[in-house]
Parts: sequence; structure tokens; C-alpha cells
Amino acid sequence: MFRSPKDLAASLAARDAAGNPLVSCRVSDSGGYRVKPDLTDRLDRLDRLADNLDSRYRIPGTSIRFGWDGILGLIPGLGDIATLGPAGYILLEAHRLGAPSHVKGRMVFNSGVDWVVGSIPVIGDIFDVGWKANRRNVALLRRHFAKEKPGQPATRPDNRMRTT
Repeated sequence: MFRSPKDLAASLAARDAAGNPLVSCRVSDSGGYRVKPDLTDRLDRLDRLADNLDSRYRIPGTSIRFGWDGILGLIPGLGDIATLGPAGYILLEAHRLGAPSHVKGRMVFNSGVDWVVGSIPVIGDIFDVGWKANRRNVALLRRHFAKEKPGQPATRPDNRMRTT
């Protein structure tokens, strides 16, 4: 059944007010609306990205997994720089989710080690397959948010989510 955007926003706001943890909606003063993804949805999206970068493919007959980070790392110079983009996106999302500085610092360390060691020909490519910095970073985020108390909000208020 088709609903107008205002009806959908009102319905989601009512569910959110009823305490549904899977829905979060915000209606701005100007009448615009924005459906804000739940923390779990955002972490799941980051998990899929990290999986594609670090563990997408498996070498047949082994348990060794690799992803686009390892494949692009084979291109001298440009490959490791190109994989910093998605790693930076994961870090940006961590900031938007309100992760504390010590978690973000550890994430920067993981990505930095991946970039520095990954830049070394051959050795770096082998290291990329084992280090899996993106999966480590998403696991850090999941561990941090799993420690939060149930009554505490999982994300900080984000005024940039409004549309006009």
C-alpha cells in the first residue's frame, strides 16, 4: 500500500515514540522528514563493506580469505592509496555514530598499519590478506556499542540529519 511521505514519517515517528528500537524518525520544524537508520543497520552496512574489502573471496581448498583490499594492493603505489577511501568512510561513520576518541585512534592505527606495511611490495600484499584492518575496525565499533548501557542512547544527537 502506497503512503505519502508525510504519512510514512508520522507512522515511523509513532512507532519510534512507542519504543520500537528498530525505527528512528525525525520530523523537522519546516515539515521535512528524515528517516535515520538504526545503529544496528549502520553497523551492518559497515560490516558488509569491511567484508567486501577484507574477506570477500576464498582461496579454494583453504580457509584463507581476501577481498578488494588485497586485490587492489597488488597495483604498485595506487592500490593501497585507493583502499584508504573506504577505510576513511568507516572512520567517518564511527565519528558520526559518536565513537570515543580512543576507539577512533585505534581505528586510525589499524588503517595506518595496513597502509604502511601494505605499501611494501609482495610482503605487504601477504600482510594485507592477514591483517584485515577494516574488519578489525568494525569489530572495534561493535564491541564499543555492545558495552553501552541499555538505557543510554547509542548515538549522539545529530542535527545534520534534517532535510529542508
